[in-house]
Amino acid sequence: MEECRYCRLLDRLIDVFVCYQIPVDDEGRPRGLVLLDFNPAFEKMMGIKKGELVRGDMITEMPEEFTRFGFDWFSTPVNLTEMDEPLRSEYYSKHLNCWYEISICRDEGGCFAAIFRDISGRKQAEDSRKKTLYFLTALLDNIPNCYAMILKKHTREIIASNKAAQETGAVPGEICYKTFGKRDDRCPFCRAPELWASGRTQHTEVRYRGTWYEGIWAPFSEDLYVHYIIDIDEHKVAEQKIANYTLELEHLYYRLEGEMEKVREMHKKTLLPRLPEIKGYSLAAHYQPARRLGGDFYDAIKVGRKLILYLSDVSGHGPEGVLLSTFVKEAINSYINLKPDEIHPEKIMRHLHRQYRRGNYPEDYFICIFLAVIDLLTMELSYIGAGLQAFPLVQMGGGERLQLISRGLPISNAVPAGLMNFTTKKIVLQPGTAIFFYTDGLVEQEAGGIHYGMRLPDVFFKNSHLPPEVIIQAVNEDFREFNGGHLLGDDDITSVVLRVGR
Repeated sequence: MEECRYCRLLDRLIDVFVCYQIPVDDEGRPRGLVLLDFNPAFEKMMGIKKGELVRGDMITEMPEEFTRFGFDWFSTPVNLTEMDEPLRSEYYSKHLNCWYEISICRDEGGCFAAIFRDISGRKQAEDSRKKTLYFLTALLDNIPNCYAMILKKHTREIIASNKAAQETGAVPGEICYKTFGKRDDRCPFCRAPELWASGRTQHTEVRYRGTWYEGIWAPFSEDLYVHYIIDIDEHKVAEQKIANYTLELEHLYYRLEGEMEKVREMHKKTLLPRLPEIKGYSLAAHYQPARRLGGDFYDAIKVGRKLILYLSDVSGHGPEGVLLSTFVKEAINSYINLKPDEIHPEKIMRHLHRQYRRGNYPEDYFICIFLAVIDLLTMELSYIGAGLQAFPLVQMGGGERLQLISRGLPISNAVPAGLMNFTTKKIVLQPGTAIFFYTDGLVEQEAGGIHYGMRLPDVFFKNSHLPPEVIIQAVNEDFREFNGGHLLGDDDITSVVLRVGR
């Protein structure tokens, strides 16, 4: 009964099982191979039909199937004794294109028992993970000020690291807190346990030994995770400058009641810019606040071969408007100073959005903005909008008429961050192109049940061949006629014209 049960178990075993002896001559040389027992999986692996092998017969000449399989039945267990632990190894069969994990043991009678377990899937996964590790570390090598490590769960052993981390001693085989952290126990701010418990990416910012770092712990596989350490000291210094400046402006807010005229002068001198002079391009602007202090703002900044041009419309037409307009200016300028080589509309807007959310402004405050970046050499214009529904009009040099439509939500703490969509669009300008940028106050002005936005396109396109200052003058004269002889509207009015030279 026990023998029958044993046979049934062997027949059902997925792994390959074989029991054999190696008879030797007087000089200890193998005379052949005696297969004492084997299961159907062994016949399948060797490619031998059922009944072709007879248990107990000695094989003196290896069948072709054994030769193709390639396993050395004689040399592999030669030093194995009955007192040894099972001999474990891995073997690759070219014929079958399979990897096997082999366990061989020997009894006191000189019989060998071997189990072949197919580990091809595991090997493929390991190869895939090695390739992933290679490409990931190669990618992380190119991220500035970033120390990146791939670690084992719980032990924190470094499996892979980028060049920046290796320069600190954080090389594979070491423990992260001993090498990078230079300590004998785990870092007190380590969020790896929270990652292991929840499976969700963890994040923190910490000042460690005089330097500010951003730490990120992210899942990588069942037994590995990625730890990014980013040096953000310069960013923190810049943020602190902005925070200090914002705090000063908040104090100023409470003193504005008796100094509105002085603030109006400050608005003119510090916020409204002088437009840059650019060879091959010309600019002109008009600004008309609805009250003594306005919520509109514009700027044009030349950085290398790039021109950044933006118009913003913020909540409020008093001190709070100046506060937010100043914040917009300082936030964008801080990004330009920090990353002059990464001038891109989406990156600038994301920086502005992050800085605003950190400012903890009231939910009824908001910023609407349209931002464009022009490559002055290639004449490529990239643009993005957030809440500003006044879409610029474009008269291309070749005669085509366009509108730069970019719909997006305003920047506000009342809008969840996940709903913000900063998508950049692009067009290539032509020599002679004219673009009319403006804010809502111009097109939403109403007279006789009609909004001025119904008239503006005709006025602009009719005069688009003229210099920018003449185009603005023509629009202002038409608006004055529409508005009963007044340039002052119900809301702030801002317009900027850009022309590409022929």
